[in-house]
Amino acid sequence: MTDFYISNRWDTQLVKWVGTRSVYHTFIWVFYIATTLILRWEEALLYNDILLIMTHIMFVMALVYINYLILFPRFFATKKIILFILSAFVLIITISPLEIILHYFLVADNTQQQLYILDNMWRYYFSFFIFVIISTLLKTSTQWFRQQRIQLELERKNLQSELAFLRSQINPHFLFNTLNSVYALSLKESKETPEAILKLSELLRYMLYKCNEKEVALSSEIEYIQNYFDLEKLRYHEDVRIQFLTNLNEDQQIKIAPLLFTPFLENAIKHGLNQPLGPAFIECSLSVEQNVLNFSISNSLSNSGKDYMDGGIGLTNIKRRLELIYPNKHQLSIQKEKNKFVVHLILNLQEE
Repeated sequence: MTDFYISNRWDTQLVKWVGTRSVYHTFIWVFYIATTLILRWEEALLYNDILLIMTHIMFVMALVYINYLILFPRFFATKKIILFILSAFVLIITISPLEIILHYFLVADNTQQQLYILDNMWRYYFSFFIFVIISTLLKTSTQWFRQQRIQLELERKNLQSELAFLRSQINPHFLFNTLNSVYALSLKESKETPEAILKLSELLRYMLYKCNEKEVALSSEIEYIQNYFDLEKLRYHEDVRIQFLTNLNEDQQIKIAPLLFTPFLENAIKHGLNQPLGPAFIECSLSVEQNVLNFSISNSLSNSGKDYMDGGIGLTNIKRRLELIYPNKHQLSIQKEKNKFVVHLILNLQEE
């Protein structure tokens, strides 16, 4: 990023140019020299002619780099346009006479060439004027593209940081809820407590090793959901109906963001199985067809006075995660129907 800030020491800028852009600039100047010599090859038959061309290119290079390293960063980049124009004008009227004088003495043995130089002095001023414009435009464009690249990189890093923060909030939130389920079984001295602990260990293993990955196999996520529901079935026994259906084949190699469905599972348990108005139930389904994932979960209504939209941090986080991971590639609807809440999530898994 230091390339975009004004330096009070132009020699520092020179070190950066030589160190990081030498190959790029060498290629440009070699191409320019070769093109110039080829276009003027029929005229440049004499040694003096080639010498004039090469010295002119040296003066052009001097003008371009003075503009790049001094004038542009000190004046143009700081929006001191008037000072930039005046400085460029001074540079042109200084460097042009120097080249004219040098060329005049280089062809001292050719009076006709000397007269040609004197009659066409305006060409020197005009060519340097054009090169000031071209170099300024190139510097402006390259700076803009670098700024855009840096901005994208910052946005990417911020996105990764935000996603990491959101994922970190899932772990303790889920853990507390699940431990409560196991604790409830232990209070009853249930024989199913060891099985519940085993299920919990499998869930924790998945969270510890998969949560920080960018993507996981959808089959692993489905196994995670099944273990989650199995644990809740152990807790509630026959008092509730929990159903989970999926059409995913083991051969389907589909990747998805980890723990994407956890907040919906938690809210369904929280609002569907605790103090239900009627028979408690959760119905969940997950299917994939033509790279489009359909996930739905519905739960019975609660008489606690709170509804599914009071999902708290979990629901807020999952909405944000979907916006960050699947922008313009997801549809999420949460609706209250006659005797249940229904969540429907559609994900487009097609890779761009």
